[in-house]
Amino acid sequence: DYPQKWGNLLPTLLNAIGTPDEFDGSALRVHNALLALRKLCKRYEYKSKEQRGPLNDIVQISFPLLLPWGQKLISNPNELSVEAAMMLKQILKIFWSSTQFYLPGFDLQNNPIAPWFDIIYATLAKPLPEKDQPADAVERNSWPWWKCKKWAIQILSR
Repeated sequence: DYPQKWGNLLPTLLNAIGTPDEFDGSALRVHNALLALRKLCKRYEYKSKEQRGPLNDIVQISFPLLLPWGQKLISNPNELSVEAAMMLKQILKIFWSSTQFYLPGFDLQNNPIAPWFDIIYATLAKPLPEKDQPADAVERNSWPWWKCKKWAIQILSR
């Protein structure tokens, strides 16, 4: 049904995400908007190049907003909040779904891909001190910061 019947969906989601500079502390709102954006991107994840037109538009409009979020969330080495990790994980999953077969909307001058790989590298290099992780092995495996590393590795291994 998107974009024909839900033409205002993307602007609504991007408005809910906002920019890191405008962040009012509502991590749940941002996370939920990222989750909805991920579902929208996932709809086109395995489509052929000819059928990915709406996804190309989504990338062109949303990636310039998502990039500063990813950079902010990973830039502080002491940031280990679950909320930050959950938002970063969704951003990485959006990147994954949007670039499954093609790199839509990336050109070297206007929308470079290198900063995205900086985020991916920083995610993998981020130290996760033992004292800050859940003690239980099952909880540790599902800890959002480890999930971020999982998605970063998945993107790089493709």
